[in-house]
Amino acid sequence: MKCFLFGFMIYVYFIDKGHQHKIIFSTNGKIKETDLITGNVADLLTNLQSVIHSIDYDYKYEYVYFTRFEQNDILRFRYPSEEPYISEIVTMADKPVGVAVDQLYNHMYLTEYGTGKLYRCNLNGSNKINILKDDPLYALTLDFSHRWMYYSTYLTGYGKIKRVRLNGTEKQTIIHSSHRIYGMSIDATGNQLYWMEYTSGVLKSSNTNGDNEIKVVSTNAASTNIGIHVYGSNVYCATGTTILNVTITTTTIKKVIYSDPERIFSVIFFNEKSYLTYNIMMKYSACVFIKLLIFVCFISRGLQNKIIYSIHGSIKEINLLNGEVSTLVSNLQSNIYSLDYDYKTGYVFFPRHNKDDILRFRYPSDTAYSTELVTSAREPIALVIDPLLNHVYWTEIYQQKIYRCNFDGTNKNLILQDDQLYAITLDYVNSWETIILRNCWLYYSTKTNKIRRSRLNGADKHTLKELVDVTGLGIDANKKRLYWMEYQKGDLESSDLNGTNAIKVVSTNKTRTNIGIYVYGSKIYCSNGYQTLKVTVSPVTMAEVVHTDTETIHGVLFYDGKNILIGRKW
Repeated sequence: MKCFLFGFMIYVYFIDKGHQHKIIFSTNGKIKETDLITGNVADLLTNLQSVIHSIDYDYKYEYVYFTRFEQNDILRFRYPSEEPYISEIVTMADKPVGVAVDQLYNHMYLTEYGTGKLYRCNLNGSNKINILKDDPLYALTLDFSHRWMYYSTYLTGYGKIKRVRLNGTEKQTIIHSSHRIYGMSIDATGNQLYWMEYTSGVLKSSNTNGDNEIKVVSTNAASTNIGIHVYGSNVYCATGTTILNVTITTTTIKKVIYSDPERIFSVIFFNEKSYLTYNIMMKYSACVFIKLLIFVCFISRGLQNKIIYSIHGSIKEINLLNGEVSTLVSNLQSNIYSLDYDYKTGYVFFPRHNKDDILRFRYPSDTAYSTELVTSAREPIALVIDPLLNHVYWTEIYQQKIYRCNFDGTNKNLILQDDQLYAITLDYVNSWETIILRNCWLYYSTKTNKIRRSRLNGADKHTLKELVDVTGLGIDANKKRLYWMEYQKGDLESSDLNGTNAIKVVSTNKTRTNIGIYVYGSKIYCSNGYQTLKVTVSPVTMAEVVHTDTETIHGVLFYDGKNILIGRKW
C-alpha cells in the first residue's frame, strides 16, 4: 500500500533502527531482494521451477504472494523473517500470471492466462470463486480507494485494459493498445493508472477511468518489460536484466537502480518504514518514537457509514446514507448488551448474556452472515477488544469478574474480581508512551454505582466516580475524555480520563432504557429505548435521533466503511 491523500493517508514520523528500502523481484525459478541502501542482494527462494510473473505483498499479515506459471499454483511466504524462507501453497491455478491482494477484505485475486478466468479466494486459499471470464488475461492490480479491479487482456494484434468492480460487475474497457500489457499499478494519490507496453518498452499512464493517456518514458528495451510497481512518486519497472526507478514529480527522471545476471520478471518495492498502522504499533515497540501521527481516510465507493446495533435475539445494521435497515444475524436467543468491532481482522464481537458465550462474525461479508464461538462465559454483559494485542475483554456481571482471551478464544485469563460488573472500555491510545510501553487503562463500571479503572493485568485498580449507575462507557482518546451513560437518570456524562472535571453532556429524556454507547471522534452514539441518538459534542453539543426501531435497542457501534484503523478512530 502507498500513502495518499483523499484515499489512504498515513503520516509516520519516527526514528528506527535497521529498516531499509528493498526491492523484491523474481527471475526464472527464484525470488530475490536487493537492499537499496546497502546494495546487498539475497536469494529469498530458489528452485521454484517456474517463471514468476507476478508478486504482491500483504502488509497486514506480512506475506509475499506469487504465481508459478509452469507449476499451476499460487504460493506465499512470510516476509520479513528471521528464519529461512519457506513457501506454502495458497491455491491451485491454471497457468496463473497475475496476483493482487485486497487487504481490506483479506482476499487474493488471480488471473489465468489460458482460461481467461479471474478468481478470488481468501488469503489462505479457501472459498475460491470465479469472478469473471474474458480473453486471455495477464496483468492485474487493485484500486483500494475506489474498489475497482484493473486487468489486461490480449488477443493477436491488440491489447486492452479493463476494469470491473470486485464482484465482476460494471465491466468497462478503458484502454485500447496495439501492444501486450504485462504490468500495471495504481497511483491512488493522483488517481493515475500506469502500465508497461511489453513489445515497445514504453511506460504509459492515464487517469483511472482511462482518460488523458500519455507516454511517461521509454525503457529503450523491446519485448523484455513485464512487472511494474508504483510507490509514491516512483514507478519501479522490470526491463530485461535491470530494474528502473522512474521518478515522476515536476520532471520525469529514469535511472537504473539494479542489474541482475538473469532476466527479471516481476518487481515490488518494500518499505519497512511503511507498515500499515497496526504493524507499526505492534511490531516496532523497540523504535524510539519522536512523533507518530496517523490519520487514515479510506474513501470508497460502496463502503458507507453504518450503525450496527442489537435488539433481543438479533443484530441489525442501518445505512446512515440511505436509511436502509437489514438484519445481520437473528435467532441469537439472548439479549445482546454490547458490541465491538475489530477493523484489523474484520469481525464483530458480542456477548450472549443468556447463552453464556462470546460470539463473532465477519463484517462486512459478501455471503450470508454466520456466527462462530469465541469462548464460553458466565452471563457476560459487556465486552471490548484490544486491536493492538488481539485480545477480547468482557465482564461477567454476577460472577463479578473480568476475563481476557485471544481473538480466537485461546489463553483465557481472569484479570480481576470486583463488585457486580457491567460496562467496559479501553483507553489504548492515551499517550505515545502507551504505544511503546502498553501503559493502557481498562475502565469498567460496577452495579455498586462506581466507575473504576485498572491496568490491563488488573493492577493499579482505583475508583474514578461514585454514585453513578453506568451501563455504557466510551473513550474519546483524542480529547482524553471518558463518556458514560447514567442508566437511572438517562444522562450522558463525561470527565477527564482520571475522573476529574465531570460534566453532564446531554439528557436523553428517558430513564432506565439507556444502555450502549459508542464514541467515534466528536460523536457519541447512544441506545435510547427504541431509538439511537447521535450526540455531537464539538463545536457545540447537539443531539439527534438517527434511527427508530420497533424494539428496544441494547448495544450500538458505529462502523465507518471509509476508515481502516487499528481498532477505532482516534
